[in-house]
Amino acid sequence: MSDRGQLILVAGVVLAVTFVALALVVNSAIFVGNLATRGETTGASDALTYRHEVADGAEQLAIEVNEQNTSDLVDNVEANLGNVSAQGGLQNARRARVVTVELDSSSPVVEARIDNNATSNFTNASGERDWTLATDADRLQNATFNVTGAGTDNESYAFHAYINDSSGGGSWEMAVFEESGSTYNVTVRDDTSGFLAACEPQASSGSFIINLTAGKVEDDTGTVCTDTLDTANRTYTGFAGYDVAYGEANNVTGNYTVTLERDGETPVVDESDFNGTSPTVAVRILVFDVEYEYESQSLHYSTTITIRPGEDDG
Repeated sequence: MSDRGQLILVAGVVLAVTFVALALVVNSAIFVGNLATRGETTGASDALTYRHEVADGAEQLAIEVNEQNTSDLVDNVEANLGNVSAQGGLQNARRARVVTVELDSSSPVVEARIDNNATSNFTNASGERDWTLATDADRLQNATFNVTGAGTDNESYAFHAYINDSSGGGSWEMAVFEESGSTYNVTVRDDTSGFLAACEPQASSGSFIINLTAGKVEDDTGTVCTDTLDTANRTYTGFAGYDVAYGEANNVTGNYTVTLERDGETPVVDESDFNGTSPTVAVRILVFDVEYEYESQSLHYSTTITIRPGEDDG
């Protein structure tokens, strides 16, 4: 009987110790969970709050720069972010925190959109027929021409759109003219093969659209000349960089949109070629990354913030 009593006593002690241990484990887990979610304990709340302030400020800064500048956009954003970092760093230093904000210089993508919205010829603001729209672009995103008339039947004197490799590695050209005064003619050539293709969109009394980057020529009947701008004949797509220019721009009427992009810098445009009506140029930063770092006695936090001016940066 005494052995049974001792056994029960030992079992009770073991159970008691087990319950105490489980209670400690559960309490520890609850405390750790609370600690991880309490910003005032870890300082995470301050770091995240300031991160959102930096994101909002960087977006508003870029919107302002986009509205007021047509060149040096990246330099302006970088300089202003430097001011944000310096001022924010000073304020946070008084609270024993180190905060840095800087532009990832490889991240900006800058767009130059060139438009002739009026139905007129394609000369520049000064009436020059041979002129350069933009140079040193990394991508030609869009080139669309709505042609309503052509002023010559001689290809040599016809309107030409030139796309050259910025590095000098190649050239490509498209000409638009009237053939014997009765039909339009579109030809494409490059410096390697010479003549590539030609088409007759429709009678010269009508109009048609050349969507160069989509590889389509369309009139009011739909897509025509399906092979003129196919992949094989748009040899400029292999260029490392893009310079776009016009020749004999007085010998065509209609309107157009040309959009180019460059990484890290603004595509080069001569502002004197444009005015407030037509043609116009709008240069803006599409996206860039901000490197954000926050450090206090209890927390080190760093992240990359992607900014898309006018859009939700997430």
